[in-house]
Amino acid sequence: MRTIWGTTQHQQKLATGVYIVDTASHGGIIVRQDVADKYISEKVRKIVNPTLSYGWYHFEEDCDWAAFAYENQSIMPKRLIEFIRPSLERWYPELLR
Repeated sequence: MRTIWGTTQHQQKLATGVYIVDTASHGGIIVRQDVADKYISEKVRKIVNPTLSYGWYHFEEDCDWAAFAYENQSIMPKRLIEFIRPSLERWYPELLR
């Protein structure tokens, strides 16, 4: 699978058209364009402005992933839930308002 960070080396399916991916250099959460309306709110699109490339929206692993995860906690791995709020407080506090 191609991403803006390169070809995936590992991927974990969260839902149809939604994956956590890793590449040789980076990673994050990607959401296929045709299912994006189900998972990405207008608020997140405006504030985070995820990159759309290769037919996928990209939420990079350092800060953007938490914006996606915040609105989709039911499909996120339990091990990541505790990191959502601290990441948003640092990178996108306006999403918590």
